[in-house]
Amino acid sequence: MTDACAAYQSQASFHRPELTAQSLHSILTGLSSTLTNTKTELTALGGSKQRTVRDVRRESQFQVTEETVVTDQDWWSYTREDITVRQVWGGRRRRGWSTTKQLIHPDADGVAMRNQIFGEGAERIVSKFREFDVTGKFFGPWMVAKQNRFIDDEDHAKFHRSFCSTQ
Repeated sequence: MTDACAAYQSQASFHRPELTAQSLHSILTGLSSTLTNTKTELTALGGSKQRTVRDVRRESQFQVTEETVVTDQDWWSYTREDITVRQVWGGRRRRGWSTTKQLIHPDADGVAMRNQIFGEGAERIVSKFREFDVTGKFFGPWMVAKQNRFIDDEDHAKFHRSFCSTQ
């Protein structure tokens, strides 16, 4: 059971039930720690307001495949016409955000973002991201798309500025 949880990057523990006070103590202590950590993680810094986590599908590490084309069931795709602007964070020395060309490769027709996440941190979720051509075939380097884990924190520029500065 714990291996199945680990495949989706979740922490899990399984305790064999024993009829002893020590076993019960160990199980309840672990449960209490897990609940405390979860509550702390979901509480906004500097306050007691609970934050709402995005409901996402996770990609199993054991079922990762090398996909070659965009499919509607697994990817959110955006064509050149859908992309209004692309900005790059240059850091504080370069005065923050700068607008750049829509797509990296000149033959790209759009970008696709996997609708399942493959990585997760305390503040962000990570999806695969890649450019595709007019036939829907992927090309160029694999990239990542990072999003805030929390629905309530909708200041996208502030979120991305923070993570771009630390990466």
